[in-house]
Amino acid sequence: MTDQEMNEAVARKLGGERRTLPDVELEDGTIIRHYPDYCHSIAAAWEITTFFEQHQIRFNLGFLPIMPPAQRWEIIWAGPQALPTDKVMTLYTSSAPKAICLAFLMLS
Repeated sequence: MTDQEMNEAVARKLGGERRTLPDVELEDGTIIRHYPDYCHSIAAAWEITTFFEQHQIRFNLGFLPIMPPAQRWEIIWAGPQALPTDKVMTLYTSSAPKAICLAFLMLS
């Protein structure tokens, strides 16, 4: 999944088509959509934590340092919209925003 696809998937799962700019249609008919940069911006990814709070999902994010280029982020969540019991997931990704996005997209 590309970063743009991830940003689009997060926007849809958050409940709509959040856009930062209007769509642009290129001469060949391709449409460029501008979504918030959830997978790189901690400010944008923080919308996801607000979603968790609204749906009574407890959420913790911890960084576990390992050798570059990958970083290990541990995501812990629990609640009525997640799983019947606490779930711990270790994600290997480059940033906290991307780890938050991946965990969010894996919730049922």
